[in-house]
Amino acid sequence: MKAFTGCLKDHGVVLPSASPNAPGSSGFPTSDPQSAQAFETCKALLPQRGQNTPKPGASPSASAL
Repeated sequence: MKAFTGCLKDHGVVLPSASPNAPGSSGFPTSDPQSAQAFETCKALLPQRGQNTPKPGASPSASAL
């Protein structure tokens, strides 16, 4: 995650502090064109799900069939 956030900062994105009480601290501001472009450039650095991690919405019993 540090590589991703470092990339965003390198592309001019100012990230909000990670304060748990900060309103609106979740989500990424892609409405700003510079932030959207930085996200597209840096998204390859986001951590990937493991192969054994179920996909969102997948039923745990579906893999047992």
